Amino acid sequence: MNLVSSHVFTEYLNTHKSKTQVLYDEITNKTQQSKEKLINKINEDKISQNLKVGCQVYKKSDNRAGKSKKKFLGPFTLTQILPNNKIEIENPKTKHKELGTAKIISNSWSFAQTFNLTPIINQFDSLKIQARRLSSNISSKDNFYIEYTNSLVSLHTLEKRIENLIEQIVPTVGNSNRIKRGLFNPLGSFIKVITGNLDQNGAEKIDEKIKLLQENQNKLKSDAINQITLMDSTIDKFDKMISNITHNELVLRSRILQIEQVIKDANLTQNIRGYFMTFTVINQITLMYQSIYSILDKLEVAISFSKLNTLHNSIVNPNELLSEIKNVESHLNPDRLPISPVPENILIFETFLQIKCFLKDFNVIFILELPLVEAGVYQYFNLHPLPIPTNHNQTFFVNIPHKPYLALSDVKYSYMDQRCEEISPDEYLCQKARTTFIENYLPCEVQLIKYSTNITSCHPFEVQLHAPQITKIIDGKWLVTVPIPLKSSTNCQNLKETVPIFGSYLLEVPVDCKAKIQSTTLESFKPSRLSFKEVNLPILDLSLINHNQSMPYDLPSLDLNIINVKTSKDIKEKLHEQKKKLEEITCFQLTREELHSHKLRVQQFVTLFSELVRPLHFLGTALSAKPIIININFT
Repeated sequence: MNLVSSHVFTEYLNTHKSKTQVLYDEITNKTQQSKEKLINKINEDKISQNLKVGCQVYKKSDNRAGKSKKKFLGPFTLTQILPNNKIEIENPKTKHKELGTAKIISNSWSFAQTFNLTPIINQFDSLKIQARRLSSNISSKDNFYIEYTNSLVSLHTLEKRIENLIEQIVPTVGNSNRIKRGLFNPLGSFIKVITGNLDQNGAEKIDEKIKLLQENQNKLKSDAINQITLMDSTIDKFDKMISNITHNELVLRSRILQIEQVIKDANLTQNIRGYFMTFTVINQITLMYQSIYSILDKLEVAISFSKLNTLHNSIVNPNELLSEIKNVESHLNPDRLPISPVPENILIFETFLQIKCFLKDFNVIFILELPLVEAGVYQYFNLHPLPIPTNHNQTFFVNIPHKPYLALSDVKYSYMDQRCEEISPDEYLCQKARTTFIENYLPCEVQLIKYSTNITSCHPFEVQLHAPQITKIIDGKWLVTVPIPLKSSTNCQNLKETVPIFGSYLLEVPVDCKAKIQSTTLESFKPSRLSFKEVNLPILDLSLINHNQSMPYDLPSLDLNIINVKTSKDIKEKLHEQKKKLEEITCFQLTREELHSHKLRVQQFVTLFSELVRPLHFLGTALSAKPIIININFT
């Protein structure tokens, strides 16, 4: 009995299992067919009336590996039903435009240049003393007193210009030992921030880093921990120039002493030999003043460019900067520099280098900050809210992006408020930003860009639109949302067309085309290019004018330098003035034949010059340049 019951139960269980499997397969097939109907409602002949803009649809994917059934992605929102019986679907509620690739700044490496003005100011003060000593040895009774005085006036003028230049660079009053204005740190040092991208605390921290490098016993010029480098090459050149001035000043001092001694022994300045000796010393002082002025003027130019955050040769030589960047690269992990340090990229480096400047006591310190980036490259997107139409009239769903810009990699993402700096076409450098690792829960925009099947983080808003909304993305591309069906017109090279529109569109208008939506006209403009037109000037035959023919009267030449050839009226008046002077000449001064000959020469020149002016007037108009002046003097 037990054996029979067990056998019956086993048979019943197997029968139930097979029925359940058949039922499961049937339900699975029904479900699969139901999903397929959502995407196959549109046949080749006509569009189903039940499928409308705003419906939820599924998209069939490619066969998965090892799977016989196809996977359906979705749901997606139907945005357009095109006239050619094809539907256009995309992830709902956000439109993203990929701008290119981006790198995000993590920190920076600083290059420091310190210019100590104390030696050059001391040398200038010493030269002023020597100039006064020389001036005091010149007596008003000297034979060459006037010549000496004229030379000393130029010397004192240059001296005053140097004093004013020092006052502009270093905040002093009267002399270099008294501070006019500034902030003092706890150690009593005067610190003045020059550029607006640096604060007082930042200047003090940089000064401490520089001090550690300068006091390092190993004489290292780079500190990998503090990420700072002292640019010795530029500083050494500056110090050498000051050393040359110091050497020349010592030689000059000995020569002035010799002149003083000779003057005491004999009246040296009363003879030619003394005159040349004194003038040699004056010229030497002038040349040294000019050297000092040139150094300080270049330094002031460097300070001015640093205030504009613009790299200039007065701050650092580009080749030296590139060499220093290559040296720094050896201290870094791979791919930490924004771009490769090669000569072709030096101009790109100049676009994102931060230039800072501050003054400590009598030291002018320039800081060049080179940004270091995170490892890896991000895709850079500009996000725009895209209203999606619903079945209700003038009602749309829209998802507002968290922020307008998004940097996205395979493992991280970062939202940004401001557009990153474009350092080259389709390559961007972004300021330091908070990055987040990609995990199970992702923001809506990241899910949409990655075409995720799970878009639960998207929470669209329902909005009412009563008029077309047009948003420019970039030049030539607009986002257009039309809440009610209307007709737009296009015009491309005189080919006009009327297009019915309703819903959301990405509109791209080619150059030389126009699109009109109600009263709004959208048009792309080709950038204007400067073009030069070649103008063939006529050859002027000057053989008709005999330059060697002598005239029995003095007639002033007509200077064409002061005549604008674009204004032919001025030329005509000038030539008629010459002609009138000829006619006023009396018969006893000029024979009739001579008068006729000279009048003929003027008339011939008027004719030839008119032929010359006509194309020149066209050339001046075409180039919109300054008046064209022709240098021709004729007698």
